[in-house]
Amino acid sequence: MTCTRWFAALLYVLLPTVAWSQSVSGTLVRTDGSAAFGIQIVAVEQSSQRVVSRTITGSSGRFRLSVTPSPVILRAVRIGHLPVELARLQLQDSEQRTVRLVLTENPIPLRQFVTTTSRRCEQSNRAAPELVELFSDVRTALTAVRLSSLDSAPYGQVALIQELQDRRGVPLAEPFVQLLTGPSKRPFQAISAQRLRAEGYLVQERDSVVYHVPDTDVLASDEFLEDHCFSLVPGPDAHPEWIGIRFAPSKTVRGKAGIKGTFWVARDSRLLQQLDFLYDGLPRAFDRYALGGSVEFSVLPDGTWFEKKWHTRMARTTARLRPGSRFAVTEVFVDGLQRVGGEVLTLSRGEQVLYVGNERLAEMLATQAAVDSDLQAVHYLNDAEMFASVCSEYVNTTPRTSLISGTVFDERRERVVGARVHAVWSTWRRVVDDVERWTDHTLDVLSGTNGFYRLCGAHRDVKMSLWAAVDLRESVKVQLKIPVSVDRVRVDLMVPDGPEDKK
Repeated sequence: MTCTRWFAALLYVLLPTVAWSQSVSGTLVRTDGSAAFGIQIVAVEQSSQRVVSRTITGSSGRFRLSVTPSPVILRAVRIGHLPVELARLQLQDSEQRTVRLVLTENPIPLRQFVTTTSRRCEQSNRAAPELVELFSDVRTALTAVRLSSLDSAPYGQVALIQELQDRRGVPLAEPFVQLLTGPSKRPFQAISAQRLRAEGYLVQERDSVVYHVPDTDVLASDEFLEDHCFSLVPGPDAHPEWIGIRFAPSKTVRGKAGIKGTFWVARDSRLLQQLDFLYDGLPRAFDRYALGGSVEFSVLPDGTWFEKKWHTRMARTTARLRPGSRFAVTEVFVDGLQRVGGEVLTLSRGEQVLYVGNERLAEMLATQAAVDSDLQAVHYLNDAEMFASVCSEYVNTTPRTSLISGTVFDERRERVVGARVHAVWSTWRRVVDDVERWTDHTLDVLSGTNGFYRLCGAHRDVKMSLWAAVDLRESVKVQLKIPVSVDRVRVDLMVPDGPEDKK
Protein backbone atom coordinates (compact mmCIF):
# COMPACT_ATOMS: atom_id res chain seq x y z
CA MET A 1 0.00 0.00 0.00
CA THR A 2 1.45 3.37 -0.94
CA CYS A 3 2.27 6.03 1.61
CA THR A 4 -0.03 8.53 -0.12
CA ARG A 5 -3.05 6.33 0.50
CA TRP A 6 -2.11 5.78 4.14
CA PHE A 7 -1.81 9.54 4.70
CA ALA A 8 -5.06 10.55 3.00
CA ALA A 9 -6.87 10.90 6.32
CA LEU A 10 -4.45 13.61 7.47
CA LEU A 11 -5.21 16.14 4.76
CA TYR A 12 -8.11 17.85 6.52
CA VAL A 13 -5.76 19.66 8.87
CA LEU A 14 -3.92 21.51 6.13
CA LEU A 15 -6.33 23.10 3.70
CA PRO A 16 -6.27 26.90 3.33
CA THR A 17 -8.31 29.20 5.54
CA VAL A 18 -11.01 31.40 3.95
CA ALA A 19 -12.59 34.47 5.55
CA TRP A 20 -16.38 34.10 5.85
CA SER A 21 -18.91 36.63 7.18
CA GLN A 22 -19.90 34.24 10.01
CA SER A 23 -17.52 33.62 12.88
CA VAL A 24 -17.38 31.66 16.10
CA SER A 25 -15.15 32.79 18.95
CA GLY A 26 -14.71 31.87 22.56
CA THR A 27 -12.52 30.00 24.98
CA LEU A 28 -11.23 26.43 25.04
CA VAL A 29 -10.71 24.98 28.52
CA ARG A 30 -9.63 21.62 29.89
CA THR A 31 -11.87 19.46 32.06
CA ASP A 32 -10.40 21.08 35.20
CA GLY A 33 -11.35 24.55 33.93
CA SER A 34 -7.81 25.69 33.06
CA ALA A 35 -7.10 27.38 29.73
CA ALA A 36 -6.22 25.03 26.87
CA PHE A 37 -3.55 27.03 25.04
CA GLY A 38 -1.60 26.14 21.93
CA ILE A 39 -4.35 23.82 20.65
CA GLN A 40 -5.30 23.84 16.97
CA ILE A 41 -9.05 24.14 16.31
CA VAL A 42 -10.29 23.03 12.88
CA ALA A 43 -13.73 23.83 11.46
CA VAL A 44 -14.90 21.03 9.13
CA GLU A 45 -18.01 21.23 6.96
CA GLN A 46 -20.27 18.43 8.23
CA SER A 47 -21.60 17.23 4.86
CA SER A 48 -18.36 17.15 2.85
CA GLN A 49 -15.78 16.91 5.67
CA ARG A 50 -14.03 19.83 3.96
CA VAL A 51 -11.94 22.12 6.16
CA VAL A 52 -13.24 25.69 6.04
CA SER A 53 -10.88 27.31 8.58
CA ARG A 54 -8.50 26.68 11.42
CA THR A 55 -6.73 28.58 14.17
CA ILE A 56 -4.70 28.04 17.33
CA THR A 57 -5.72 29.02 20.85
CA GLY A 58 -3.83 31.77 22.67
CA SER A 59 -2.37 31.79 26.16
CA SER A 60 -5.82 32.24 27.73
CA GLY A 61 -7.45 29.62 25.50
CA ARG A 62 -9.18 32.26 23.37
CA PHE A 63 -9.81 31.70 19.65
CA ARG A 64 -11.78 33.00 16.65
CA LEU A 65 -12.77 31.13 13.48
CA SER A 66 -14.56 32.13 10.29
CA VAL A 67 -17.08 29.49 9.19
CA THR A 68 -19.61 28.83 6.45
CA PRO A 69 -23.38 29.09 7.06
CA SER A 70 -23.67 25.32 6.56
CA PRO A 71 -23.34 22.94 9.57
CA VAL A 72 -19.73 22.61 10.78
CA ILE A 73 -17.87 20.42 13.26
CA LEU A 74 -15.20 21.97 15.47
CA ARG A 75 -12.31 19.61 16.25
CA ALA A 76 -9.22 19.96 18.39
CA VAL A 77 -5.93 18.72 16.93
CA ARG A 78 -2.77 18.28 19.01
CA ILE A 79 0.38 16.22 19.07
CA GLY A 80 0.12 12.77 20.61
CA HIS A 81 -3.68 12.77 20.58
CA LEU A 82 -6.44 11.72 18.23
CA PRO A 83 -8.64 14.60 17.00
CA VAL A 84 -11.36 15.48 19.51
CA GLU A 85 -14.79 16.73 18.47
CA LEU A 86 -15.62 19.93 20.40
CA ALA A 87 -18.98 21.03 19.00
CA ARG A 88 -21.40 20.94 16.06
CA LEU A 89 -22.70 24.34 14.98
CA GLN A 90 -24.71 26.04 12.28
CA LEU A 91 -24.52 29.82 12.11
CA GLN A 92 -26.92 32.09 10.32
CA ASP A 93 -25.68 34.52 7.68
CA SER A 94 -23.33 37.14 9.28
CA GLU A 95 -23.87 35.65 12.76
CA GLN A 96 -21.09 36.10 15.34
CA ARG A 97 -21.37 33.44 18.05
CA THR A 98 -19.43 33.09 21.30
CA VAL A 99 -18.95 29.63 22.85
CA ARG A 100 -17.10 27.94 25.69
CA LEU A 101 -15.65 24.58 24.67
CA VAL A 102 -14.21 21.80 26.81
CA LEU A 103 -11.21 19.77 25.65
CA THR A 104 -11.28 16.12 26.67
CA GLU A 105 -8.28 13.79 26.63
CA ASN A 106 -7.91 11.31 23.79
CA PRO A 107 -4.23 10.31 23.77
CA ILE A 108 -2.69 7.92 21.28
CA PRO A 109 -1.06 5.14 23.31
CA LEU A 110 2.74 5.20 22.98
CA ARG A 111 3.92 2.15 21.12
CA GLN A 112 7.21 0.71 20.03
CA PHE A 113 7.87 2.25 16.63
CA VAL A 114 9.14 -0.24 14.09
CA THR A 115 11.56 1.22 11.56
CA THR A 116 11.71 0.10 7.99
CA THR A 117 13.28 1.35 4.80
CA SER A 118 12.13 0.86 1.25
CA ARG A 119 13.46 1.94 -2.11
CA ARG A 120 9.95 2.26 -3.44
CA CYS A 121 7.00 4.26 -2.18
CA GLU A 122 5.64 1.41 -0.07
CA GLN A 123 5.51 0.57 3.61
CA SER A 124 5.09 -2.76 5.31
CA ASN A 125 1.71 -3.42 6.95
CA ARG A 126 3.47 -3.47 10.31
CA ALA A 127 5.18 -0.08 10.01
CA ALA A 128 2.57 1.97 8.13
CA PRO A 129 0.15 2.70 11.05
CA GLU A 130 3.00 3.96 13.26
CA LEU A 131 4.31 6.07 10.39
CA VAL A 132 0.89 7.64 9.83
CA GLU A 133 0.52 8.50 13.53
CA LEU A 134 3.98 10.01 13.81
CA PHE A 135 3.79 12.00 10.58
CA SER A 136 0.40 13.33 11.67
CA ASP A 137 2.17 14.84 14.70
CA VAL A 138 4.89 16.29 12.47
CA ARG A 139 2.32 18.01 10.27
CA THR A 140 0.49 19.29 13.34
CA ALA A 141 3.71 20.96 14.50
CA LEU A 142 4.46 22.36 11.04
CA THR A 143 0.95 23.78 10.79
CA ALA A 144 1.24 25.35 14.26
CA VAL A 145 4.30 27.35 13.16
CA ARG A 146 2.25 29.24 10.58
CA LEU A 147 -0.94 29.77 12.63
CA SER A 148 -1.54 32.93 14.66
CA SER A 149 -3.55 33.12 17.86
CA LEU A 150 -5.42 36.11 19.28
CA ASP A 151 -2.31 36.92 21.31
CA SER A 152 -0.04 39.56 19.81
CA ALA A 153 2.76 38.25 17.60
CA PRO A 154 6.01 37.64 19.52
CA TYR A 155 8.69 40.30 19.08
CA GLY A 156 11.82 38.58 17.86
CA GLN A 157 15.54 39.23 17.48
CA VAL A 158 16.99 37.17 14.65
CA ALA A 159 20.62 36.86 13.57
CA LEU A 160 21.14 36.29 9.84
CA ILE A 161 24.49 34.68 9.09
CA GLN A 162 26.38 34.41 5.78
CA GLU A 163 29.70 32.64 5.36
CA LEU A 164 31.95 31.95 2.37
CA GLN A 165 33.86 28.66 2.35
CA ASP A 166 36.32 26.96 0.08
CA ARG A 167 35.44 23.66 -1.60
CA ARG A 168 36.52 21.76 1.54
CA GLY A 169 34.11 23.74 3.70
CA VAL A 170 36.87 25.80 5.39
CA PRO A 171 35.74 29.40 6.09
CA LEU A 172 37.47 32.02 3.94
CA ALA A 173 36.73 34.86 6.36
CA GLU A 174 34.70 35.79 9.40
CA PRO A 175 30.95 35.25 8.90
CA PHE A 176 28.85 38.31 8.16
CA VAL A 177 26.17 38.58 10.86
CA GLN A 178 23.20 40.92 10.64
CA LEU A 179 20.63 41.55 13.38
CA LEU A 180 16.95 41.84 12.45
CA THR A 181 14.16 42.69 14.87
CA GLY A 182 10.40 42.75 14.53
CA PRO A 183 7.04 41.20 15.50
CA SER A 184 7.17 37.77 13.90
CA LYS A 185 7.77 34.12 14.78
CA ARG A 186 8.48 33.16 11.14
CA PRO A 187 11.94 34.48 10.24
CA PHE A 188 11.96 33.02 6.74
CA GLN A 189 9.39 31.99 4.14
CA ALA A 190 9.75 30.07 0.88
CA ILE A 191 7.98 30.24 -2.45
CA SER A 192 4.79 28.20 -2.77
CA ALA A 193 4.64 24.41 -2.92
CA GLN A 194 2.94 24.70 -6.31
CA ARG A 195 5.90 26.63 -7.77
CA LEU A 196 8.41 24.22 -6.25
CA ARG A 197 6.52 21.30 -7.76
CA ALA A 198 6.56 22.98 -11.18
CA GLU A 199 10.09 24.45 -11.18
CA GLY A 200 12.08 22.39 -8.68
CA TYR A 201 14.24 23.52 -5.76
CA LEU A 202 17.12 24.84 -7.91
CA VAL A 203 16.20 27.32 -10.62
CA GLN A 204 18.47 28.73 -13.34
CA GLU A 205 18.07 32.51 -13.64
CA ARG A 206 20.21 33.76 -16.50
CA ASP A 207 23.70 32.58 -15.54
CA SER A 208 22.96 32.19 -11.82
CA VAL A 209 21.36 29.39 -9.81
CA VAL A 210 18.77 30.10 -7.10
CA TYR A 211 18.50 27.59 -4.23
CA HIS A 212 15.03 27.34 -2.67
CA VAL A 213 14.57 26.22 0.95
CA PRO A 214 11.27 24.61 2.04
CA ASP A 215 9.42 26.37 4.84
CA THR A 216 6.64 24.96 7.02
CA ASP A 217 3.95 25.88 4.46
CA VAL A 218 5.72 23.72 1.89
CA LEU A 219 6.53 20.84 4.24
CA ALA A 220 2.93 20.64 5.50
CA SER A 221 1.38 20.95 2.04
CA ASP A 222 -0.52 18.31 0.14
CA GLU A 223 1.92 18.70 -2.76
CA PHE A 224 4.88 17.72 -0.58
CA LEU A 225 2.98 14.71 0.74
CA GLU A 226 1.96 13.54 -2.70
CA ASP A 227 5.43 13.97 -4.23
CA HIS A 228 7.46 12.05 -1.62
CA CYS A 229 7.77 8.58 -0.14
CA PHE A 230 8.23 8.10 3.62
CA SER A 231 9.71 5.51 5.98
CA LEU A 232 10.73 5.27 9.63
CA VAL A 233 14.43 5.17 10.54
CA PRO A 234 16.29 4.91 13.89
CA GLY A 235 17.57 8.04 15.59
CA PRO A 236 21.12 9.28 14.89
CA ASP A 237 24.00 8.30 17.17
CA ALA A 238 23.96 11.74 18.82
CA HIS A 239 20.24 11.42 19.66
CA PRO A 240 19.19 7.78 20.14
CA GLU A 241 16.02 9.09 21.83
CA TRP A 242 14.81 10.39 18.46
CA ILE A 243 13.11 8.57 15.62
CA GLY A 244 13.23 9.71 12.02
CA ILE A 245 10.73 9.98 9.19
CA ARG A 246 12.82 9.75 6.06
CA PHE A 247 11.45 11.15 2.81
CA ALA A 248 12.58 11.08 -0.82
CA PRO A 249 10.98 12.09 -4.13
CA SER A 250 8.57 9.46 -5.39
CA LYS A 251 9.85 10.01 -8.92
CA THR A 252 12.81 11.71 -10.59
CA VAL A 253 12.23 14.32 -13.27
CA ARG A 254 15.23 14.97 -15.49
CA GLY A 255 16.49 18.53 -15.15
CA LYS A 256 14.41 19.25 -12.02
CA ALA A 257 15.98 19.21 -8.54
CA GLY A 258 14.07 17.97 -5.51
CA ILE A 259 14.92 17.39 -1.87
CA LYS A 260 15.32 14.33 0.33
CA GLY A 261 15.87 14.19 4.06
CA THR A 262 14.59 13.28 7.49
CA PHE A 263 12.20 14.74 10.06
CA TRP A 264 13.55 13.96 13.55
CA VAL A 265 10.97 13.47 16.32
CA ALA A 266 11.39 12.76 20.05
CA ARG A 267 10.11 9.22 20.70
CA ASP A 268 8.48 9.91 24.07
CA SER A 269 6.94 13.36 23.56
CA ARG A 270 6.44 12.96 19.78
CA LEU A 271 7.57 16.59 19.37
CA LEU A 272 9.28 17.64 16.12
CA GLN A 273 12.95 18.44 16.76
CA GLN A 274 14.72 18.97 13.47
CA LEU A 275 14.64 18.66 9.69
CA ASP A 276 17.75 17.69 7.72
CA PHE A 277 17.61 17.77 3.93
CA LEU A 278 19.77 17.46 0.83
CA TYR A 279 19.12 18.65 -2.68
CA ASP A 280 18.36 15.70 -4.94
CA GLY A 281 18.85 15.26 -8.67
CA LEU A 282 21.92 17.54 -8.96
CA PRO A 283 24.82 16.86 -11.34
CA ARG A 284 27.18 14.19 -10.01
CA ALA A 285 29.96 16.74 -9.60
CA PHE A 286 27.93 18.28 -6.74
CA ASP A 287 27.44 15.05 -4.76
CA ARG A 288 30.61 15.41 -2.68
CA TYR A 289 29.59 18.78 -1.27
CA ALA A 290 26.44 17.67 0.60
CA LEU A 291 24.40 20.65 -0.58
CA GLY A 292 21.35 21.05 1.59
CA GLY A 293 20.39 22.37 4.98
CA SER A 294 18.80 21.95 8.37
CA VAL A 295 15.96 23.53 10.38
CA GLU A 296 15.61 23.19 14.17
CA PHE A 297 12.17 23.58 15.75
CA SER A 298 11.10 24.52 19.25
CA VAL A 299 7.85 24.99 21.17
CA LEU A 300 7.33 27.46 24.02
CA PRO A 301 5.46 26.60 27.22
CA ASP A 302 2.40 28.45 25.89
CA GLY A 303 2.27 26.18 22.82
CA THR A 304 3.90 28.61 20.37
CA TRP A 305 5.93 26.74 17.73
CA PHE A 306 8.77 28.42 15.81
CA GLU A 307 11.85 27.69 13.72
CA LYS A 308 14.72 28.56 16.04
CA LYS A 309 17.74 27.85 13.84
CA TRP A 310 18.35 27.02 10.17
CA HIS A 311 21.03 27.01 7.49
CA THR A 312 21.49 26.19 3.82
CA ARG A 313 24.72 25.11 2.13
CA MET A 314 25.01 26.14 -1.54
CA ALA A 315 27.66 25.89 -4.23
CA ARG A 316 29.26 28.91 -5.88
CA THR A 317 29.80 27.82 -9.47
CA THR A 318 31.45 29.02 -12.66
CA ALA A 319 30.50 27.99 -16.18
CA ARG A 320 33.29 26.86 -18.48
CA LEU A 321 32.60 28.07 -22.02
CA ARG A 322 33.37 26.41 -25.32
CA PRO A 323 36.39 28.10 -26.98
CA GLY A 324 35.36 30.81 -29.42
CA SER A 325 31.89 31.26 -27.96
CA ARG A 326 30.59 33.26 -25.03
CA PHE A 327 27.35 31.33 -24.76
CA ALA A 328 28.03 27.59 -25.17
CA VAL A 329 28.53 26.12 -21.70
CA THR A 330 30.51 22.88 -21.69
CA GLU A 331 30.99 22.38 -17.95
CA VAL A 332 29.98 23.85 -14.60
CA PHE A 333 32.45 23.52 -11.73
CA VAL A 334 32.38 24.49 -8.05
CA ASP A 335 34.56 27.45 -6.98
CA GLY A 336 33.51 27.39 -3.35
CA LEU A 337 30.58 27.11 -0.97
CA GLN A 338 28.25 29.58 0.65
CA ARG A 339 26.49 28.93 3.94
CA VAL A 340 23.45 31.09 4.68
CA GLY A 341 21.33 30.73 7.79
CA GLY A 342 19.88 32.32 10.83
CA GLU A 343 19.07 31.90 14.48
CA VAL A 344 16.35 33.28 16.73
CA LEU A 345 18.06 35.03 19.64
CA THR A 346 15.07 36.17 21.67
CA LEU A 347 11.27 36.13 21.57
CA SER A 348 9.14 38.32 23.80
CA ARG A 349 5.57 39.51 24.12
CA GLY A 350 5.29 42.86 25.83
CA GLU A 351 7.46 42.74 28.96
CA GLN A 352 7.40 38.93 29.06
CA VAL A 353 10.49 37.17 27.71
CA LEU A 354 9.36 33.95 26.01
CA TYR A 355 12.65 32.58 24.69
CA VAL A 356 16.38 33.27 24.96
CA GLY A 357 18.66 31.49 22.51
CA ASN A 358 22.32 32.14 21.76
CA GLU A 359 23.16 34.72 24.43
CA ARG A 360 26.79 34.97 23.31
CA LEU A 361 25.81 35.92 19.77
CA ALA A 362 23.16 38.36 21.00
CA GLU A 363 25.73 40.07 23.24
CA MET A 364 28.25 40.27 20.40
CA LEU A 365 25.74 41.97 18.11
CA ALA A 366 24.65 44.36 20.84
CA THR A 367 28.21 45.51 21.59
CA GLN A 368 29.63 45.40 18.08
CA ALA A 369 28.33 48.85 17.12
CA ALA A 370 30.13 50.46 20.04
CA VAL A 371 33.42 48.84 19.04
CA ASP A 372 33.33 49.71 15.35
CA SER A 373 31.64 52.88 14.12
CA ASP A 374 31.71 51.65 10.54
CA LEU A 375 29.83 48.51 11.51
CA GLN A 376 27.43 50.63 13.52
CA ALA A 377 26.30 52.23 10.28
CA VAL A 378 25.93 48.80 8.72
CA HIS A 379 23.63 47.52 11.45
CA TYR A 380 21.55 50.63 12.06
CA LEU A 381 20.98 51.76 8.45
CA ASN A 382 19.16 49.63 5.95
CA ASP A 383 20.90 48.82 2.69
CA ALA A 384 19.26 51.57 0.64
CA GLU A 385 20.06 54.22 3.26
CA MET A 386 23.62 52.96 3.54
CA PHE A 387 24.12 53.09 -0.22
CA ALA A 388 22.62 56.59 -0.53
CA SER A 389 24.70 58.02 2.32
CA VAL A 390 28.06 56.51 1.35
CA CYS A 391 27.77 56.42 -2.47
CA SER A 392 25.64 59.52 -3.11
CA GLU A 393 27.27 60.23 -6.47
CA TYR A 394 26.15 56.79 -7.74
CA VAL A 395 22.46 57.09 -6.85
CA ASN A 396 20.17 56.82 -9.91
CA THR A 397 23.05 56.29 -12.31
CA THR A 398 23.00 54.09 -15.41
CA PRO A 399 23.98 51.31 -15.24
CA ARG A 400 22.84 50.79 -11.66
CA THR A 401 25.60 50.21 -9.14
CA SER A 402 25.91 48.93 -5.57
CA LEU A 403 28.13 49.30 -2.52
CA ILE A 404 30.48 46.46 -1.59
CA SER A 405 31.78 46.59 1.97
CA GLY A 406 33.41 44.26 4.45
CA THR A 407 36.45 43.62 6.62
CA VAL A 408 39.88 42.27 5.70
CA PHE A 409 41.22 39.67 8.17
CA ASP A 410 44.35 37.57 8.42
CA GLU A 411 44.47 33.88 9.31
CA ARG A 412 44.54 34.73 13.02
CA ARG A 413 41.22 36.57 12.56
CA GLU A 414 42.93 39.93 13.22
CA ARG A 415 41.89 42.93 11.14
CA VAL A 416 44.34 43.98 8.43
CA VAL A 417 45.06 47.71 8.02
CA GLY A 418 46.10 49.06 4.63
CA ALA A 419 45.15 46.05 2.54
CA ARG A 420 44.26 46.96 -1.04
CA VAL A 421 40.86 45.57 -2.05
CA HIS A 422 40.25 45.07 -5.77
CA ALA A 423 37.02 44.51 -7.72
CA VAL A 424 37.41 43.66 -11.43
CA TRP A 425 34.78 42.91 -14.08
CA SER A 426 34.14 43.31 -17.81
CA THR A 427 31.18 44.57 -19.83
CA TRP A 428 30.66 44.23 -23.57
CA ARG A 429 28.90 46.01 -26.39
CA ARG A 430 28.36 45.30 -30.08
CA VAL A 431 29.89 47.58 -32.67
CA VAL A 432 29.86 47.66 -36.48
CA ASP A 433 29.65 44.29 -38.24
CA ASP A 434 28.67 42.57 -34.97
CA VAL A 435 32.22 42.68 -33.65
CA GLU A 436 32.23 42.46 -29.86
CA ARG A 437 34.27 44.87 -27.78
CA TRP A 438 34.95 44.39 -24.08
CA THR A 439 35.48 47.10 -21.48
CA ASP A 440 37.40 46.28 -18.29
CA HIS A 441 36.38 47.93 -15.03
CA THR A 442 38.42 48.13 -11.83
CA LEU A 443 37.69 49.48 -8.37
CA ASP A 444 40.18 49.47 -5.52
CA VAL A 445 40.49 50.96 -2.07
CA LEU A 446 42.63 50.55 1.07
CA SER A 447 41.16 49.01 4.23
CA GLY A 448 40.96 51.42 7.15
CA THR A 449 42.36 51.30 10.68
CA ASN A 450 39.81 48.67 11.65
CA GLY A 451 40.26 46.59 8.47
CA PHE A 452 36.96 47.87 7.08
CA TYR A 453 36.60 48.81 3.41
CA ARG A 454 33.96 50.24 1.09
CA LEU A 455 33.77 50.16 -2.71
CA CYS A 456 31.20 52.34 -4.49
CA GLY A 457 30.31 51.92 -8.16
CA ALA A 458 30.16 48.12 -8.52
CA HIS A 459 27.95 47.22 -11.48
CA ARG A 460 24.97 44.97 -10.87
CA ASP A 461 24.11 41.78 -12.72
CA VAL A 462 27.66 41.14 -13.96
CA LYS A 463 30.25 38.65 -12.75
CA MET A 464 33.22 40.20 -10.97
CA SER A 465 36.25 39.09 -9.00
CA LEU A 466 36.94 40.55 -5.56
CA TRP A 467 40.11 40.06 -3.54
CA ALA A 468 42.46 41.77 -1.09
CA ALA A 469 46.26 42.05 -1.26
CA VAL A 470 48.92 43.20 1.19
CA ASP A 471 52.72 42.83 0.89
CA LEU A 472 52.44 40.51 -2.15
CA ARG A 473 50.00 38.28 -0.25
CA GLU A 474 46.53 37.87 -1.76
CA SER A 475 43.25 36.51 -0.47
CA VAL A 476 41.23 33.95 -2.40
CA LYS A 477 39.40 35.64 -5.27
CA VAL A 478 35.66 35.72 -4.58
CA GLN A 479 33.42 35.41 -7.65
CA LEU A 480 30.55 37.83 -7.11
CA LYS A 481 27.42 38.82 -8.99
CA ILE A 482 25.23 41.49 -7.40
CA PRO A 483 21.48 41.05 -8.10
CA VAL A 484 19.74 43.93 -9.85
CA SER A 485 17.59 44.75 -6.81
CA VAL A 486 20.42 44.80 -4.21
CA ASP A 487 21.89 48.13 -3.05
CA ARG A 488 24.66 46.74 -0.86
CA VAL A 489 26.52 43.48 -0.30
CA ARG A 490 28.93 42.51 2.45
CA VAL A 491 32.02 40.40 1.68
CA ASP A 492 34.76 39.75 4.23
CA LEU A 493 38.18 38.75 2.90
CA MET A 494 41.10 36.87 4.47
CA VAL A 495 44.73 37.30 3.42
CA PRO A 496 47.30 34.64 4.38
CA ASP A 497 49.81 35.35 7.12
CA GLY A 498 53.35 36.33 6.15
CA PRO A 499 56.43 34.26 7.09
CA GLU A 500 57.11 36.45 10.13
CA ASP A 501 53.56 35.88 11.40
CA LYS A 502 53.92 32.08 11.29
CA LYS A 503 57.03 31.92 13.45
